[in-house]
Amino acid sequence: MNITSELAEKIITEIQTIVGHKINIMNREGIILASSNPSRVGTYHSAAKYMIDNQLSILEIQDTLQFNDVKPGINLTILYEGEVIGVIGITGDSNEVKDYGLIIKKMTELLIRQVHLTNNLKTREFEKSEFLLEWINSDLNTINDQFYQRGLYYNINIRAPKSIIVLFDPSVSQMPSASQVLPASQVPSASQLPSASQVPSASQVPSATLLTEVSYETHQTAVTAQKQWIHTFLKNHIDCVTLKHASYFIVVCEKIPLEKFRLLLTQLQKGLEEKFKSIWSIGACYNAGTEHGMNSSFHHALQALSSSSHTPNWGYTIYEDMDLELFSHQVTGVTKELFIQKIFSGIPEESLESVISTISAYIDANGSIEKCADQLYIHKNTLQNKLNKISKITGYNPRDLKHLPLFYIAISFYHDLINNRLK
Repeated sequence: MNITSELAEKIITEIQTIVGHKINIMNREGIILASSNPSRVGTYHSAAKYMIDNQLSILEIQDTLQFNDVKPGINLTILYEGEVIGVIGITGDSNEVKDYGLIIKKMTELLIRQVHLTNNLKTREFEKSEFLLEWINSDLNTINDQFYQRGLYYNINIRAPKSIIVLFDPSVSQMPSASQVLPASQVPSASQLPSASQVPSASQVPSATLLTEVSYETHQTAVTAQKQWIHTFLKNHIDCVTLKHASYFIVVCEKIPLEKFRLLLTQLQKGLEEKFKSIWSIGACYNAGTEHGMNSSFHHALQALSSSSHTPNWGYTIYEDMDLELFSHQVTGVTKELFIQKIFSGIPEESLESVISTISAYIDANGSIEKCADQLYIHKNTLQNKLNKISKITGYNPRDLKHLPLFYIAISFYHDLINNRLK
């Protein structure tokens, strides 16, 4: 392992708050990577190189006569898993600084180990996300024993019953279509990314672009917080893997009893609204990856998500609960508008939304006048008058079982059209 300049600077910052002496960190070639004195960064430290070449673990410098470019102090090698990876030097009277020199050495080594472990975890999480994307974008024919073993390496048993949840926060971005979700095979590899020399410096970037980058960083911080909250919340209830891809948060989780799954989604939606002050759309496929593969299950969850975005009062939609929503997207917008005009004939445009709200509440209440009136905060006689008026104007009676499904379809089409206009 090599010490990077960024890591060396971080160590200097951490230790400088404790030690009242100048500190330098050198690599195996004796080059100063970071220093309490910025002017020394990049210069040669002959004592550090001397220690590396002669396999010394500690070297006290009494005066500048020993090494012309080195000030008095103490220098100690930095070890990682038994290998010398650099030298840390503390400037000052060697008798004074050597008492806590070993403590500083251990602190440095612990910081390096912590950073290395964190980086390893990030790499593993990235690889785990890539595996999950590959699984979601695969069909049943590509799933073999080798793929199964790869999943076990990441603690993902692809043969165990699963459910998939897709979440979208409409307050921060526009929902893309399923075809806009980038397959794992199209995600650029490291070799396709620009090298450091190809990335323009800050002085070469227009100020507007810099502002955009700041906005992007702020957005990424918010996204990370959202992902962490979602994962932590669900992990407290079920075994799951969470990733952010395109505009979605995707969760693959163990399959639990359906009623518990419904309760979990209700709690998740409520928690997201309370935490992030926005109403999220949630779609789920309960029986994921069983008959048609995870790719089909993911698109089933996207269909449920689209349905959920049309009817925000639902909070979430499970694919297995969908009926009309499964084919409504195949009906053209023109046909939907004609059907809406037919069912709501005679209703003024400015009153249409209010009428739809009333009938939707009546449907949600399963035809109960009392429950519907309570939901709308009106007297039940007032509700009955509203329903009778709708029947008289349109010719379709919401309280008639032959007519109510027509209202249900028209309302579903209405939400489809509204949602498409907002995209």
